[in-house]
Amino acid sequence: MLRALKGITIVIIIAFILLLLILKYLENSFCPLFPCSKEISYSKSEKIVDLYSTSLVNRLHLRIPKAYLSYRKQHQGGEHESIYLEALLPDLRPKTHFLKRNPFLPEIKNIGSIPQTTKETIKDNRVYITINNGLNYGSSRIWQGYLKEYKKVARVTEDLYLFHKPNSKMWDWIAPLKQDTRNTIYFNCSVLCEARTDSQKHVSLKYMFHRKHLKYWAEIDKQVKKFVNNFVVSVIPINNYER
Repeated sequence: MLRALKGITIVIIIAFILLLLILKYLENSFCPLFPCSKEISYSKSEKIVDLYSTSLVNRLHLRIPKAYLSYRKQHQGGEHESIYLEALLPDLRPKTHFLKRNPFLPEIKNIGSIPQTTKETIKDNRVYITINNGLNYGSSRIWQGYLKEYKKVARVTEDLYLFHKPNSKMWDWIAPLKQDTRNTIYFNCSVLCEARTDSQKHVSLKYMFHRKHLKYWAEIDKQVKKFVNNFVVSVIPINNYER
């Protein structure tokens, strides 16, 4: 009897260790899109922070209120490969100011009929934004490449369609049919929808929001780009070379 209980205990311990390893793997696999939980820190500070992202082509300079920055290492500013922000729908106020009117960008309008964030809805109204120093409207180039392999298969909303790569287990993309170079956007959706686009010529964006708000995608995209462009100080070509 004791030997059997000992065996069951060992199995439970091994299963628990495996569960911890799986959770750790899932956390790390999400880290490239957004900082890992242990690296996230929020502030109520209204201090403006200078952040930079430099590539082989140019240097991006942003000035962002500290309250929007969700990555602890970026609270002091400086050079970073990607800049991580978090805001709340419907008016893109900081998470730490969810009970107040947006103190930084009052001109940002409420999006659609999304209600103001409360303690109960804060999880569903989050927008996770990643800013990168990008190529000249790189999202358009990438999407044009996808269209050579992916085919339209179904309508998702009134103006969005599902694109699938035949005979492939790769994830599907959701996108509008008609796009122009400066406003190309495409989504990968599960519980959250991740949008890939550009806010301006050399500013590449990835942002995520709850799939329940996908019907408001056009308004969300317009306001997120306006939101990000408010923080862009300059994009300076290196050695006067631009792609």
